[in-house]
Amino acid sequence: ADILRESIYQYMDGSSYPPKIDISDLEDALAIYMEEEFSIQLEDQSERQLAQVLWEMYEGCFAKGDPTKCREVVTTAQQNLSQSLPINVQSSEHDDDDDDD
Repeated sequence: ADILRESIYQYMDGSSYPPKIDISDLEDALAIYMEEEFSIQLEDQSERQLAQVLWEMYEGCFAKGDPTKCREVVTTAQQNLSQSLPINVQSSEHDDDDDDD
C-alpha cells in the first residue's frame, strides 16, 4: 500500500490544480496496481469509485479549501472499521499446490 500511496502523492501533491494526473489515468493506475500487486482484475468498477473519491478529496481541499469530503471519508472508514463487514472473495483460478499426488 505504501507504493500506491507514494505514487498517488507524486501526482496529487498539492502543488497544482488540477493534479498532475487526470482521473482516467488515476483509474488506470489503481487497476494496474491491483493487478500487479495482488494478481486480481477489478470487475466491479471500484477503481473508478476510488479515483472519483480521491479526486473529490483533492479538489475539495486544494481547489476549494474545503476539507468536508476528506472528513466524510475518514468518518466512514472509522465507522466501517468498528463494524464486522462480510468479506467476499471470488477466485477463478485453482491452487493445486496442496494436492497429495
